[in-house]
Amino acid sequence: MEKKKTTSYFLIFDVQNTLYSERKGIFEDVIPVLKTLKENNIYLGIISNMFKEDLEYLLSLYGIKEYFDIVISSYEYDTLKPDPKLINIAIALLKDKYDIDIDKKNVFYVGDRPDVDMRLANLSKINGIRIIRGKYALKEPEDTLEREKYRIKTLYEILPLLGIRIKKADEKDKEVEII
Repeated sequence: MEKKKTTSYFLIFDVQNTLYSERKGIFEDVIPVLKTLKENNIYLGIISNMFKEDLEYLLSLYGIKEYFDIVISSYEYDTLKPDPKLINIAIALLKDKYDIDIDKKNVFYVGDRPDVDMRLANLSKINGIRIIRGKYALKEPEDTLEREKYRIKTLYEILPLLGIRIKKADEKDKEVEII
């Protein structure tokens, strides 16, 4: 039987300085954006160089574990980011879990580091979205493999990239577009 084809997107996130900061905790844009992505049937994953137990604890602590379809610690596969094998594993796990076929042109990796996260995206031939926050915000790419396809300052900026329009209430409870 042939896998069901889908035109849906698969967004894979880094954790540190992308979803949370050790000093500040979870960023305020994380839950609203993850919720909106799931409401729009976007598949979500995590690939991190954190140990699996620490990763699971962190996702549970901040109440975001439920949003992710795939969670991968690179240590489970005896490698580290930016090994492109990790992206291929995430795609294979998603395909098996939902019996779908995802095109790499619809796969995005969201992270803060050019040397690790954007290199991972480029080596894997997927779209790199670099979020400019945290201690690597000022780090410039050193070669073409470290360049992002998209650069954002908040996770909200991912939504229009995927054609998602959301509204946010202003102080007078009138609806205004944020994109």
